[in-house]
Amino acid sequence: MAAAPAYGNLSNLRLTTSASWTENISRSSAAIDWADAITYQVGVTTDFRRQLTSSLTGTAEFGADVLHRPEFNRNHEINFGVQGELKQIFGLGPFVPSLTTTG
Repeated sequence: MAAAPAYGNLSNLRLTTSASWTENISRSSAAIDWADAITYQVGVTTDFRRQLTSSLTGTAEFGADVLHRPEFNRNHEINFGVQGELKQIFGLGPFVPSLTTTG
């Protein structure tokens, strides 16, 4: 059986969760108008890495995030994102100069 190569596979699948108490979610200047709320957040991120040449690597990252505030139903958020990076190194060793482009 041949094993799949390490490059080109999805790696680093990350799941994040949080629950937090937010004070003054309404951003009011007077303390009497403040509204506090519990906030829940869930996110998942994965990336795809590939070595294009001996000194050029590429990374594509995909993510999704949900932010839920039960007491404020018009204040929910759903986010999707894609990020890419190219990195060129110049030489060998731990202190070589490199050029990174992110978008």
